[in-house]
Amino acid sequence: MRTIVLPISLAAALVAPLAFAQEPIYRCGNEYTNNPAAAKNKNCKLIDGGNVTVVQGNRARNGSASASAAKPPVAGGSPPSG
Repeated sequence: MRTIVLPISLAAALVAPLAFAQEPIYRCGNEYTNNPAAAKNKNCKLIDGGNVTVVQGNRARNGSASASAAKPPVAGGSPPSG
């Protein structure tokens, strides 16, 4: 039994790193893709030498706090009411 387990565990140890291999990643300005055909059409650059982690953010809500923060300041006079 021991003679079967050892070769199987060695084979699993050799194959496991292959499962974590990443596809090539291309950068197209501020956009990233792993589709080589799309990258070729957009003249994207291949990213070498590092892992890329993409975190999708949340969109800003259309609340009053973000709307008031986006308004430019009023020059002179009294502050706007409301």
